[in-house]
Amino acid sequence: MVFDKDGYTLHREAFALAEKYKIHIAFSSICFEYWILLHHESTTKAFLRCAQLIRYMESQHHIKYEKSDPILYDNTKLMINIAKVNAQNCRDYQKKANPDQTPVYELNPYTNVDELVSAIEEFSASK
Repeated sequence: MVFDKDGYTLHREAFALAEKYKIHIAFSSICFEYWILLHHESTTKAFLRCAQLIRYMESQHHIKYEKSDPILYDNTKLMINIAKVNAQNCRDYQKKANPDQTPVYELNPYTNVDELVSAIEEFSASK
């Protein structure tokens, strides 16, 4: 299951159901676009809204972002390994900053989309 925090309110319930039914979650906070940002820089900057994050990416001249951009993958695929490292760095940062094990849906920023990407890559390689 893939989702983000932006506009969604039933995180605790969604994570509990996923755990109950052994469903893995690829989650980004505040929005999926945080994963896109990590292709361009390593950051633990928190954003209040997705629009704020998109404005930030554009102000840094990282990318001209539009939702459902058909060439987004083509524009970012060469940076996937950078994004994976940056996502892991963010999780490491959050683990140190939140030793009480705050649920991931309460963290900002957070993403584990890199784990989904790695699983897809492993599956594709096995075919």
